[in-house]
Amino acid sequence: MTIEYYLKPATKSQLSEGKCPIFARIRVRTKENTFDIRLSTGLFTSHYKDASEWRETMSNTKKRNRYASTEEGHTIIPILDEISEKIDSAVKSEPDITSDIIRECIESVVFKEAREKEAEMRAEQERQSRMNLNKYFAQHIERKRGILKQRTIINL
Repeated sequence: MTIEYYLKPATKSQLSEGKCPIFARIRVRTKENTFDIRLSTGLFTSHYKDASEWRETMSNTKKRNRYASTEEGHTIIPILDEISEKIDSAVKSEPDITSDIIRECIESVVFKEAREKEAEMRAEQERQSRMNLNKYFAQHIERKRGILKQRTIINL
C-alpha cells in the first residue's frame, strides 16, 4: 500500500486566501484487492503553491522535517501521519475496502476535534433536557394555568 499526499490547483477563492488543498492518493495491490483512490484530506497548506515543490518536500526526509518544524507543518504533518496509520489499519482489517471507508478514516482524523465537541454538546443538551422535580412542577403549573384559579396554583 502506498499513500501519497499531493496538492491540487486551488480555486480562485482559495488562492485569494492563500490556501492550497491537500489530497491523498491511496494505492493498494494485494491478492484480494486492487484499487487506486484519490480523495481530499480537507487540509490546506499556505506554505506551498507549487505541486512539484510539495511532492519533493514530502519525499525528502530532510525537507519534510524542516517543513514539520514550521508552525503550519507542526499541525499538518502529524495529521497526515495519523491519516496514513488509520488507512493502513483499515486496509489490513477490511477485506473489501471502499472509498467510503477510506473517506471515513480521513474524516475521523481531520474532524476529530469537531466531532468530540459535537459529542460534548449533545451530552450537555441531553443533561439539560432531563426532567427534574422543579421542571416537572413548572410544566404542570403551566398546563393548569388556564384551568385552575391563581389561588390554587399558588398552593401547588
